[in-house]
Amino acid sequence: MSLSVGRDAKVVFPNGLLGFPDCREFFFEDTGAGSLILWLRSLENPKVCFPVLEPRVFLPQYSIK
Repeated sequence: MSLSVGRDAKVVFPNGLLGFPDCREFFFEDTGAGSLILWLRSLENPKVCFPVLEPRVFLPQYSIK
């Protein structure tokens, strides 16, 4: 599987993520259909992906301090 994402759409973790040191470049994948889940998918290894949720859907008063 080959993925191509624009430079401005990449999320880069220079040191990788815990347990995935070789996965440094990711992008958000929207599966559509009104899903509440986005996927943070690795560009180096497309099999590596993590679910991401908007916290305000479950906790409307959520804010970053």
